[in-house]
Amino acid sequence: MSSNLRIEVAKEHEIPATAVLIARTFAGPDVETFLGNIDTPAALEATKVRHLRSWHEHMDETGRPSVVQCIHTDPATGTESLAACAQWFIFDKPRSPEMVEKPNYHQTGEWLSQEQGGPAKAEAIFRKMVADRAKWSRGRGIAILQFMATAEAFRRRGAATMVVRWGLEECVKAGIPAYLEASPEGVLVYEKLGFEVVDQSYAVWEGERIPCPVMICWPPGTKASEKRPLP
Repeated sequence: MSSNLRIEVAKEHEIPATAVLIARTFAGPDVETFLGNIDTPAALEATKVRHLRSWHEHMDETGRPSVVQCIHTDPATGTESLAACAQWFIFDKPRSPEMVEKPNYHQTGEWLSQEQGGPAKAEAIFRKMVADRAKWSRGRGIAILQFMATAEAFRRRGAATMVVRWGLEECVKAGIPAYLEASPEGVLVYEKLGFEVVDQSYAVWEGERIPCPVMICWPPGTKASEKRPLP
């Protein structure tokens, strides 16, 4: 990994930049367009608002910031660039049943048009994923990797690995598992970082299931009998 890359927890004023990187990374498929991840000025401004709200909600609930960023410093000019970022929702203690069952803000579609059924459609898209998160979160502290994004110029240079490993190190400190829903193509990448497939989740778009394998990286010393949903 480049010595010109460093990890920092993103401050509130830096969230808009990480939100833009996430939106541009995920822009493209129809479901992302529906959710507002579109690379236009107006859509990006709305994306910044959504991510700031999400950041504040997690901070209010846990006292923890939820975004970590990888910054590149050009050795010739000293110019700094956002190379990668990740949104980690870390819950170092078990939550109430009500909080466990509550969808993450990014899964609610609250920002979408009520008249066109946006929130209801978002609920249908993420219903299975929300249920699976609750199933594996119940009764335990957990860290959920919601988004990970890398700027095109910094792909395959270690930046993505750094923002994921930051979260895994936080999980080791807290003694909690790390959770994510991967794309089928991303499974091998996350397996190399210590995650294992524990369940099969999916999103639903226009009647089709989009596979999202559930992967967990368990803290050291976790027994095989503990690698299961809790009652």
